[in-house]
Amino acid sequence: MNPILLTLLVALLVMGVIWLANQRWQAKIRRHVDALDQEVEGRKKVDFQEIGSLPEPVQRYFRLVLKHGAAMIRTAKIVQSGGFRTSPKNPSWAPMEAMEFFSTAPKGFVWDADIAMMPLLHAKVCDRFYKGQAGMSVKLSGVIPLVDAKASDKLSEGALQRYLAEAVWFPTALLPSEGVVWEAVDDRSARATLEVDGVRASLLFFFNRFGEVTRIYAPERYKEEKGTFTAYPWEARLGRYERVGQYVIPTEGMVLWHLPEGEYDYWKAEIVQTDYR
Repeated sequence: MNPILLTLLVALLVMGVIWLANQRWQAKIRRHVDALDQEVEGRKKVDFQEIGSLPEPVQRYFRLVLKHGAAMIRTAKIVQSGGFRTSPKNPSWAPMEAMEFFSTAPKGFVWDADIAMMPLLHAKVCDRFYKGQAGMSVKLSGVIPLVDAKASDKLSEGALQRYLAEAVWFPTALLPSEGVVWEAVDDRSARATLEVDGVRASLLFFFNRFGEVTRIYAPERYKEEKGTFTAYPWEARLGRYERVGQYVIPTEGMVLWHLPEGEYDYWKAEIVQTDYR
């Protein structure tokens, strides 16, 4: 067979395999998202009466980001564009595009990310949390499995911490009526605690003088390392607050681990699109 023709046929075969794998990946994402959507409860309204006894910085935050009478968010779709760093030793940021789906009743999320490791070689990532159970899968070009983390107590706790931190993008989820318990720390910080289906998570929220959440911190969050989980301090840094419809949210952020050898910032992005229901 002509070598050029053979090369062309192999290339077409590889492209076909990748296309089919991507179709299966998207079908898997749709199944996870549909599982969130099928139990979503009806919408209610924000009532500022429920925030009157909260710590002062938390009250400032809600009065900044919400309006009395605004619709309670039941589902959110957040589109992110940014970068991902795969290792503390890797200085380069891989381009990342992601879409994240959230449900507040029941509480859960599905993160569908595409990370360009190198030209024509992408990592597909699905991180999810639903009914107190977390899972994560990573496939190279949607074909070769790299990670398939099954539900565990430590993975689920970390996923709920993530949900609680990312609720700043759909801020009605942080209200007491949504199950979040706020405790005063000082005039610029407060602790938020949430329990879902037996999984409990707490985070420290830090506010500036305007009421914006600028940092979110966990003294311990479990990080997976070669099949085992180790607890390290974890932090999210947020900025560039903008009004999106009835809500005000941070539209850029960075997430990092505080490791023994130093800070490892591994995710950074801006919010390019939101859709609330």
